Amino acid sequence: MFFGYEAGKFTQTGTTNIAIGSLSLRDNVSGGFNLAIGYGAMEHNTVSTNIGIGAYSLRYNQSGNYNLCLGYSAGYGTSGFNCEKNVFIGANAGKNIKTGGENTAIGYSTMSAGTITGYSNTAIGSAAAGNITSAYYNVAIGKFAMLSNQTGWSNTIIGTFAAQGTSGNSIAYNTIIGYEAAKSITTGQSNVVIGYQAAKTQITSESNKLYIANSDTDKPLIYGEFDNNTVKFHNVCLLYTSDAADEL
Repeated sequence: MFFGYEAGKFTQTGTTNIAIGSLSLRDNVSGGFNLAIGYGAMEHNTVSTNIGIGAYSLRYNQSGNYNLCLGYSAGYGTSGFNCEKNVFIGANAGKNIKTGGENTAIGYSTMSAGTITGYSNTAIGSAAAGNITSAYYNVAIGKFAMLSNQTGWSNTIIGTFAAQGTSGNSIAYNTIIGYEAAKSITTGQSNVVIGYQAAKTQITSESNKLYIANSDTDKPLIYGEFDNNTVKFHNVCLLYTSDAADEL
């Protein structure tokens, strides 16, 4: 069922498709079970079981299945788009997807700026994980959360501006929770940061650090170094060796 100028124009053997809007599902030849609603929605789609709702949504999908895109230019894609099992909700969400799979982006311009080849990322919030390219296994929740991470992996970032970083960074294995927590991080790995503005400017390329604080301070309530088995409580140092840990 096709409604609109050149909607479903080149369909030959594809069945059970619905296209509503000019140019929607235009180049589909044999793909089936697709739903395209909006001007240019899924215009170059040639495969099956995709949903694109919103002008230009999933526009360049050519060989990926099981994608759901809702919003203007959500999952717009690039030439040669080949990805599967993505969910993009919000204007420009996942806009430059190319080969990445199993990504979930919810919010305006989430996961939108980089050419996405990464997989299994979850981003919720305006521009969260906005510059991801080949990154994978990341969770970013909050406006601008993990904005600048491009290639890093296995991070859990929760909070507005948390781990925002600077352009072109790569971080890995970090757990960062709180408004502006570790905001300046660029290449740090295996850090745990908890609290409002905790380690906002203290962590950039540092790794294996523990910060628990409720302000941007170099004397957090709890500071630790995982690689040295060191913990400081309000700047009082306690060093636990393996033997001491066994006695506790």
